[in-house]
Amino acid sequence: MPVIQSLGDLLLQLPRGAMALIGVIILLAGARIYPFVIMAPGFALGVALVLSLPISIDPTMLGLAAVIVGAAGAALCRSVERFAIWG
Repeated sequence: MPVIQSLGDLLLQLPRGAMALIGVIILLAGARIYPFVIMAPGFALGVALVLSLPISIDPTMLGLAAVIVGAAGAALCRSVERFAIWG
């Protein structure tokens, strides 16, 4: 199994058919998936923040807190994006 060290290495490992399929999906549904692309980093950062806290609680509650803080991060990213575009 080859070691993937960068995004370029990852793209080189994808078959051409998969890259073409991703391109067609972005071409046809780009405007519909745009908000999710904007919100994804905020969600990921919120989840990572909760999971990095040194607390010991029930895993179910930790997962719920991660989703809630992730959703808040996603909403923050979307709000910042809308403010940046519309002023």
